[in-house]
Amino acid sequence: YMVGNLGMLDVNINTWFGNSALYVHMINALPITAVTAVLMDKEFVSKEFPFLMSTIGGEVPNAWSGYTTSVAAILDADKAWEDAQSMVSYELDSAVSKTQVLYWISTRPEFNVTVAVTSKVSQSSSSSASDASGPLEVGTKSAETTGDASAQCDLYPNCIAVGLSGLCCPTGAGQNLDCCAG
Repeated sequence: YMVGNLGMLDVNINTWFGNSALYVHMINALPITAVTAVLMDKEFVSKEFPFLMSTIGGEVPNAWSGYTTSVAAILDADKAWEDAQSMVSYELDSAVSKTQVLYWISTRPEFNVTVAVTSKVSQSSSSSASDASGPLEVGTKSAETTGDASAQCDLYPNCIAVGLSGLCCPTGAGQNLDCCAG
């Protein structure tokens, strides 16, 4: 399904990383950007990715897991989101972060994960330091820019109870938080 290097007179399955099938396939996914989904559409990935994973026995080194999880999100964004939760940014390749992987996954059309948000905000002053519940700003767009004042967290008792403010129902990204129910 994948070529490592394509030259004028040759095709080979090596990369400068080595000749592992993981390197040969994932070098073609770098970097993970908006165009990745165009270059690696769902039909292609549905054949290529299972082939890759069976070839390498499903074992992916931490450094490469950000890339494989991002490509897997093209097939199942919700499962990829779940898988990405255990990632640690400093263990990933330096060209990708956990934040980038989570953002990429959350922008897949089939992504349908509701994220429960709770907060414990640490407040400190020169006179005392203590933990206190405080507001967590969720949305960044105002009701004026969304055109929907009913999206405000402070209209939902469950959102108020966990200290949220801003846009919750939905957020500025269009996701309804768990606190919106009830």
